[in-house]
Amino acid sequence: MGAINNFLSKLFAGRKEKSFSSSSVVNWMGLWMSADAKAEMDATFNSCVDTNAEFLCSIQPKCVISGHDADQKKWLTDILSLKPNRSYDAPTFYESMAHSYFSDNIAIAWIIRDLSSPSFDPVEIWQLDINDSQFEIGISKTDGKIYASFSLNGSVHYASTDDLIIVQRNKSVSDLLSHRSKCLDQSLKVIAATSSGAERAVTESQYIRFLAQTNSQFSDKNQDEMSAKLQDVLSKAKNGVGVVPAGSTLTPINITGKWLPDADASGFKKDIYNYLGTNEKMTSRTFNEDEYQSFFNGTEMPFIHKLEAQLTLKILTEGERIKGNRIIIPKSPHQCVSMKTRIEMVSAMSSLPTIRPNDALRLLDLPIYEDGETPQASLNFVKTKDQSKYQTGENPKEGK
Repeated sequence: MGAINNFLSKLFAGRKEKSFSSSSVVNWMGLWMSADAKAEMDATFNSCVDTNAEFLCSIQPKCVISGHDADQKKWLTDILSLKPNRSYDAPTFYESMAHSYFSDNIAIAWIIRDLSSPSFDPVEIWQLDINDSQFEIGISKTDGKIYASFSLNGSVHYASTDDLIIVQRNKSVSDLLSHRSKCLDQSLKVIAATSSGAERAVTESQYIRFLAQTNSQFSDKNQDEMSAKLQDVLSKAKNGVGVVPAGSTLTPINITGKWLPDADASGFKKDIYNYLGTNEKMTSRTFNEDEYQSFFNGTEMPFIHKLEAQLTLKILTEGERIKGNRIIIPKSPHQCVSMKTRIEMVSAMSSLPTIRPNDALRLLDLPIYEDGETPQASLNFVKTKDQSKYQTGENPKEGK
């Protein structure tokens, strides 16, 4: 990668404005840091992001040709589905990518290629931390391509969009440098104010518990001494009895803090759920089958489709794509279906004219067998006029 790094480093050498306009170069630090609303500090926001990412950690991309596993590309399937790089296994890698996708609205990974191979085959794929202070991305005036400068494993690297897997959420390519919706910030502000109010109410209720009154005037110094004596009396009153100095009266103080009730704050939390495509049932794992299907289709599938397209475009050459090669991610919408429903599905499959036995076994989480991928047809349905021939093997017209 030395030659490419040296070439691209010229785009970032010296002042960045020489390569990119001030509006096109972004230091990602600070985009998400708002003094009024910090999504990373909100429990509801983090819970939604974590839930969405955890459900996507099980995806296993693979290379196929015309819908069939590409045997000559098994090494690529191993990289995509088992170990994308030397530090992370596939589940950890894709969970981290999904977390960035939902938290920051964008996930970026860098493809390290074997420059000695004719098709520049990938050898590793690393996710980039867009919140790193050294991460910068911009558009070159010379060729209009997107380039990135970033730190990885202690070294600074440079890459073009051809080597960057960019999965964006709710954004177009022209909006690559934009950030989280300002509309969501309003809900975050209200929820933060609610939490702050509740915390303040608890603190204030413990801060001033008694009001002390005396019949004499005291200097500031004497007031401090009297306050210390009263505090000492209260701290030592373990048996429930405390003797206060003569001329002093203690009056209990009840301070009730005011904050937004949960019923009112729930509407703002719903904004976060809607923004991240999930709900409280998903985060608490109390959903039913229909609710999961809706979540899968509306929230997980967009990420999967976008990642499929990026992997296919950035990893496979144009010639390979013309031959029918694709990077696909098998979809498993049935993974949260109950066993009762699975049995009903297998029962329905048995009435189909053609089935693959392994399809039924997978639904029941049973081991598959070698010949189970061969389609098998049912002979339970024949034409009415052929019933005798089917049952006995004889043709009544010929007497055979």
